[in-house]
Amino acid sequence: MLLSLNVIKKFKLNALPVMLVMTAASVLAACSSDKVLPVTACPVPAILADTEIYHAATGDVRAELGKIALACRVVDEGNRLETRLFVGGGVYAAAPLASGRSLELPVFIAVLSADDDILQRREVTFKVSLGAGEDNTFTSFGREFSDLEIALNGQDINDYQVLIGFRLDAQGVEKNRRDRRRRLRM
Repeated sequence: MLLSLNVIKKFKLNALPVMLVMTAASVLAACSSDKVLPVTACPVPAILADTEIYHAATGDVRAELGKIALACRVVDEGNRLETRLFVGGGVYAAAPLASGRSLELPVFIAVLSADDDILQRREVTFKVSLGAGEDNTFTSFGREFSDLEIALNGQDINDYQVLIGFRLDAQGVEKNRRDRRRRLRM
């Protein structure tokens, strides 16, 4: 779902409420599918600190993770948790983008135990097509994962944690830390 900045300017809309409504609509739309999961407790998904921003090697584009939603269902007589996880975000360009450009965003999804042991780790690549045009400096991305299962092994659901982030090298993580300190003036 993409809303042109021209539309926001033309109708004198405040961009923040528009983006909040769009985000909520995207998350709710991600929850729609043929497989309905009844409401049950879920581990709280989180974006791992210092891995939420990905900087393209060219330096003119950055991507941010910002939308996550998790729905769960207990199955196998309480021994297993089926989940549907939505992960999304936005890609921002410093200037209008060249036509037909695409970006591959490396993302990881991990399930951790109460002892912070990694029980599952998956690496996926989001392929994002970037548009062209004078005002096209933003596009969103998102994907639903319905095959993430957690073996409960007698543990409480709240003992598990689902972490999401960009797959970054040490330099990428350090850049995010420096940028955060600069934004917070630390």
